[in-house]
Amino acid sequence: MATKTSILNDNRNPSLRKEEIESVLSKYLGVTNIIWISGLRGEDNHDEVTDYHIDGAARFSNENTILYEYDPFGESEAQLLEAYERHYQELRQARNTDGEPFQLIPVPVTRKKVKEADSKGSYLNFYIGNEVVLVPIYGDEHDKLGLQIIEGQFPGRRIVGINVSKLYPYGGMIHCVTQQQPQ
Repeated sequence: MATKTSILNDNRNPSLRKEEIESVLSKYLGVTNIIWISGLRGEDNHDEVTDYHIDGAARFSNENTILYEYDPFGESEAQLLEAYERHYQELRQARNTDGEPFQLIPVPVTRKKVKEADSKGSYLNFYIGNEVVLVPIYGDEHDKLGLQIIEGQFPGRRIVGINVSKLYPYGGMIHCVTQQQPQ
C-alpha cells in the first residue's frame, strides 16, 4: 500500500510515472499487487516532505485485514474528513492477489489535536516486533480504544503504548523512527 501524494509527487519522484514506480517496487520488494490510496498533499508534513505517508493512513494487520484511520466524531478539518472517506472507498475497492476484498477495520484518530503536531494523532504508526507491538499514544481519550483495536489484531503479542508527543519535532512516530538504518 502507498499514498499517491507521498510517492507520485514532484517533491519525491519528479521524473517517474506510476507504472515505473510500480515496476521498481515489484522488482525490489517482490510485490505483485500494489494498493494506492489518494493521500492528502501537505498533510502529515514535516517541512512539507511526507505528504501523508501510508503508515499513518492505513496498515495491514495480516494478509487479509487493513486497519484504516477515521474520525468517528467528524471533528477533523474538512479536507481530512474527505481524505478519510476517499481512503475508505479506495480500500473497499482494493483486492488481494486472489481477487478477494480485504476486511477493513476502522481505527479512530485522537479526539483532540496533538499540540506538538497541530493535528490529530494516528494510532496506525505502530511498530511490529517479534513479541510486541509498539503503539503511539497521546494522552487522549481515544488512546485506550486505539490500543484495544490494535491488540485485537495481534494476538500473542504484547501491546505497548508509548506517548509520542516528544517525537513529533524529530520527524515522525514510532514506525517512522524505527525504519531507517544508519549508514
